[in-house]
Amino acid sequence: MLVPAILYKNDIEEKLRMRYYTDEYFYYVGGIGTDVPEIVPIDSEGTEYQYACLVDDRIEGYFSFKINWNSRMMYYLSIYGVGSKRYTFIKEVLSMILMVIHEWKVHRVEWCCVEGNKSKPMYDRFIKKIGGMPNILYKRDVLKDRTGKYHGIYIYEVIY
Repeated sequence: MLVPAILYKNDIEEKLRMRYYTDEYFYYVGGIGTDVPEIVPIDSEGTEYQYACLVDDRIEGYFSFKINWNSRMMYYLSIYGVGSKRYTFIKEVLSMILMVIHEWKVHRVEWCCVEGNKSKPMYDRFIKKIGGMPNILYKRDVLKDRTGKYHGIYIYEVIY
């Protein structure tokens, strides 16, 4: 079940900070030395949405996105599993994305993935499940990890 992340702010931040120096965290935030996302109360313009996913009263993941209401675009998707029930978490996230597409009538959904992120196959499957006209752009050598290796990024864009 997705609930407002502000209710579990400290727990989510702690779970993310425990992964600071891992490759997984590098792929999640897209860089080195980046702090956890700032979890904030609801904004007055209704443009930022942040959720904790609870399964059996345990936090299984963090999901956030922004909406540009003028262009009807859902963007800056942030999906991070922190528990063992990732399948349930991803199902909840996909359900929310589909609700935003169909009920809020967004025109475009955009997100990025760092090359080497083990979640990339999931993002490729997302495109099939959410429909629309997909476009995937690949940019080489955008980010450097702590060993000095460069990574590209994939920019996903789906238009409805």
